[in-house]
Amino acid sequence: LKSFNQEQEIDHDFLLNHFWKLFHKASNGLPKNSNMKQCYSLLSMLDDEKLTLLLDLVQYLAVEFPLLQLVPNQLFKPSVIFHLSNSPLLLIDKLFSANEGQYLHPEETMQLLKKVFTVLDVVTIDDAQLQSKVLASSIEIALVKNNFNFAYSLTIQLLENKNACKYWFVILQVGKFIDADHWPDLETPTEIVFLQMEILSKLLMVIPPEDMESAVSEYSR
Repeated sequence: LKSFNQEQEIDHDFLLNHFWKLFHKASNGLPKNSNMKQCYSLLSMLDDEKLTLLLDLVQYLAVEFPLLQLVPNQLFKPSVIFHLSNSPLLLIDKLFSANEGQYLHPEETMQLLKKVFTVLDVVTIDDAQLQSKVLASSIEIALVKNNFNFAYSLTIQLLENKNACKYWFVILQVGKFIDADHWPDLETPTEIVFLQMEILSKLLMVIPPEDMESAVSEYSR
C-alpha cells in the first residue's frame, strides 16, 4: 500500500511539473492554443480547483482582452499573470487600457480581480480597498469621456466606501467637472450643479483634515 501511495505521489508530481512546463510555454491563453489544450487535459487527472481557476482566468483575459499587455510591448500570455503578484491592482488600469468600455463595468472588474487574488494568494487587499480603487479608476475614465452621469453614480458609491478619503482628489474632480464639448459657454446646467453640490457636501464629510487646504486650493483652480 505504501508503494502504491508513493507511485501516486510520483505520478501527481510528474503531471504537475508537466502542467507548469506547458503553461509557461503557452504563447497565449486562447482555447485553440495547443499548450493550453494540453493543460486542460491534465486537469482531469490533477483535479485541482485552483489550477482550473488559473486556466479559466488566463483564457478569459486572452479572449475578452486581446490587446491586454501586462509587460510593455508584449501581448498577454499565461505565464505573465504572475507579474501581478506584488501589485495585483495594477491589472485595473491594464484592463481599462485594453478595453476602453471596461470602465462601464466596475462590478465585473472587481469579480475578475478577486479571481486574480485567489490565483496569486493575495490576502492583503480587502473588498473595500478593491472596490474603492476600481470605482476611482472608473470615475477618472468616465470624466475623460465626458460621461458625467455615470461618474456621478459611481462617486455616490465611492463616498459610501470606508476608503473614500483616499480618493478625495478624484471625487473633487466630479464636483468641479465641466463638459467643454457639450455645455455652451462652459456654463454648467442647473441640474448638474445640484448633483455636484451634493457630491461636494458629502466630500466634506470624508476628506482628511490635513488635505482640506489642498482641496480648497484645487477647487479654486
